[in-house]
Amino acid sequence: MTPTNPIVRPLAILLAVGLLVALLIPLATRPTRAGQQTIALAPGDQLTITCETGLDGAVQGTQATIQCALPAYPAPTSAQAGPAITGFNGVQEGQALSGTVAIEALVSGDNITQVVFQLDGPQSMTHVEHNPPYYIQGDNNGVPNEWDTTQYPDGDYTLTATATNAAGESGALTAHFRIANQAQPEPTVEPTAQPEPTAQPEPTAQPPEPTAEATAQPDPTTPPEPTAQPTAEPAPTAQPTTEATAQPEPTAGPTISGFNGVKDGQTLSGKVVMEAVVAGDNISQVVFQLDGPQSMTHVEHNPPYYIQGNNNGVPNEWDTTQYPDGDYTLTATATNAAGQSGTGTIHFAIVNGGAQQQPTILWSADHETGDFSQWFPTQGEDGGIYDTGSSNASITPDVAHSGNYAAKLTISNANGQSGPQAVRIFRTKESRTYPEAYYSVWFYFPQQYTPGMWWNLFQFKSVNATRNDAFWQLNGGNRADGSMYFYLANWVNQKLYDQTIKNIPVGQWTHVEVYYKQSASNTGHITVWQDGVVLFDLDGITTMFADATESANWSVNNYTDDISPSTATIYIDDAVISTTRIGP
Repeated sequence: MTPTNPIVRPLAILLAVGLLVALLIPLATRPTRAGQQTIALAPGDQLTITCETGLDGAVQGTQATIQCALPAYPAPTSAQAGPAITGFNGVQEGQALSGTVAIEALVSGDNITQVVFQLDGPQSMTHVEHNPPYYIQGDNNGVPNEWDTTQYPDGDYTLTATATNAAGESGALTAHFRIANQAQPEPTVEPTAQPEPTAQPEPTAQPPEPTAEATAQPDPTTPPEPTAQPTAEPAPTAQPTTEATAQPEPTAGPTISGFNGVKDGQTLSGKVVMEAVVAGDNISQVVFQLDGPQSMTHVEHNPPYYIQGNNNGVPNEWDTTQYPDGDYTLTATATNAAGQSGTGTIHFAIVNGGAQQQPTILWSADHETGDFSQWFPTQGEDGGIYDTGSSNASITPDVAHSGNYAAKLTISNANGQSGPQAVRIFRTKESRTYPEAYYSVWFYFPQQYTPGMWWNLFQFKSVNATRNDAFWQLNGGNRADGSMYFYLANWVNQKLYDQTIKNIPVGQWTHVEVYYKQSASNTGHITVWQDGVVLFDLDGITTMFADATESANWSVNNYTDDISPSTATIYIDDAVISTTRIGP
């Protein structure tokens, strides 16, 4: 064998090691996909491996297993869950409710846009809340408005609350309960049912047979002895019947025991506070009916029972200067959950000197000019007509409340897919001078309509540097039986106020009048009458933006994005703005 050159051999070894290192270093230093690789090392070789996520492994004899840890990726998360109704406060599953209650939907989730309460049962109801807390009848600065179950028939109900967020995701929860406001009188029925045992004198039924025979004989001289004996025996049965029927007396109906703030025959003037003093349990409503030179009806559902309602127990004063001088009769009728009622009547005179007997009319429009010039001299001056989408306002002889003409407001394509369709007739001049006034108009609905989420018919707008929005509006909606009715909406604060007092008639004129007091603080006031009956009376409210440049811009509208039929026509006539109430 030829000896190897002692210089060549070390060079060959060095060259081989260098080649191996050149091959291994790229593998060891660059990130690779997860997998398994095997590398054989010669004795004395050294291998350096780096892993940014950490190394782990084990050595067993001539073999070592080294693992580069997988990245600590966050655990996969499901798409952010939508809103959820986690429960209800104020009602439990299967509970029996009576009187007034405060039911709250407990909502979890972000960016909640609305919570819809849907009540189904003997009488249905829908209420929408846009801001927490979410109560079935809304709240006043966080204080819940109680729901009066006495206004609903007894029976089984299902309440579903559905929360929806800005992304359109929703979550719902359902509770089942029973309204039982007339269940209490039931025990008083049982005593009257008990006399049935006295029907056991079926033995005594036998003696009457002879009486039948005796009375069947025309001979008046028929011996009365047999008939006298059997009729004497049933006498004891009359006693339990008398006792049983006497027991219901404790459940006498309600009574009006008197009035506070007025005496019979008294003369009233200015502003007064009048309260009906009511005795009895489970009172569902007290109706005040005023008759005289000008009539008025007001309904209260919760004590204390004032003629103009109250604000957290503080009575709203009744302004007699809004009524002509003369003799009046006030009748208060209290009704309980069982349908029993009691009344009280008082007579008095209103004498304010007659200076304010006639309303002071600031502006009016009866449309007898055949155009809209009474609303505004030119478009945008003191008012105007503002149309959106497929809409039209015109003067027509089709129907009229007085004279020959009325205004016709028609919208088309209000199908829920084409955007808002609107006719809005504005009058803005008077509100700049008079911070409080009465705004009234006659409506005529030729047929029944079914709006979607909203139908704006009467509104007051407030304007500042960045906003021109409806502050308060009177909307049209439907009851469970399809009947139309007015409800009040505080659009800026997304609050709705419902009523069960009056419906909107079809095919006849109905009068709407609103007293509106402008206020950027909580000193505003709004009262709504329909055909002389108070539907809403809210005091201590905000009615305009704090930095408003214009407020109480009043308009009468046919305005919605969804209604059935999708072409809808309404008529208005005899619009008035005044400093005192007009009345129907």
